[in-house]
Formats: sequence, structure tokens, C-alpha cells
Amino acid sequence: MKKFKLTFKYSLPPGLRKKKIPAKARIPTYPLIPVRFYSKTGKTNIIEALLDSGSDMIHINRNISSFLSLPQGKKIDGGGMG
Repeated sequence: MKKFKLTFKYSLPPGLRKKKIPAKARIPTYPLIPVRFYSKTGKTNIIEALLDSGSDMIHINRNISSFLSLPQGKKIDGGGMG
């Protein structure tokens, strides 16, 4: 199996990026990654998702789960890069 390395910068949340923030302000940054979801009928715009390699479960926005035709409020098995 070929191994590969991905590096993601820690960024400010999108809502704070265009605001003027004092240089000494301690604003937390997060590992955000660009993602796009595909379904049988189309694809989403690229959105930023929080990268969390230690999580046991995920929560996604209702609009995305509807777009992907996922059952609302039910557990389903998923997969990823792990």
C-alpha cells in the first residue's frame, strides 16, 4: 500500500477572515479542509469541514444530508480516508 501525506493549515473560521483583528488578539484556529459531496444527481459546492482524526462519530448539516438522501436522525455506517 502506498502511503501519502496531507498537510492542512490551521485557519480562522470563515466568518472571521475578512474582519480586522488586532495583532495581539488570541483567536483560535482550526484544521479546515475543503470537501465536496457527490450524489447520484449532482454535487455540492466546495465547503470547508473541520478535520478531526480522533472522532468516533460525525454530525453533518441537514441540507447536506438531504442532498445525499441520507435518513434523517438515524445512524448509518460511513467510510473515509482512514
